[in-house]
Amino acid sequence: MLTPGPMVDLKKNDLEALDIIIPNETEAAELLEVGEISDYRAAAREVCSRWGVSNTIVTCGSRGAVAWWENALIEVPAFNVDAKNTIGAGDAFAASCALALCRGLYISRAFRFAAAVAAISVSTAAAPWTS
Repeated sequence: MLTPGPMVDLKKNDLEALDIIIPNETEAAELLEVGEISDYRAAAREVCSRWGVSNTIVTCGSRGAVAWWENALIEVPAFNVDAKNTIGAGDAFAASCALALCRGLYISRAFRFAAAVAAISVSTAAAPWTS
């Protein structure tokens, strides 16, 4: 699983053995070398096709996420929350999705779990701090 950052210079052979890539909207546009994505469903499928990745999940913030997963389209709506700070929401989604998949949840349930964790993560003004 890879969540590509904007500073990562990826080559196709870097990704061909990758099972899952989780770009956000901006990163998906960069992977597809387009300025803006108008159809996230097609973009998820195209990332798999162009980069040789098995599965792609494009996170779309308050619009949820869309995935091309084992040659099928899956859409996951975001939970409706009062977002206070979105920093780290994509990381929360990716980490909780990985956890759910490793625990054997079917992909649609894993995505829903990940969306719930991301919703919780944006519901506080800052990351919790422990002393």
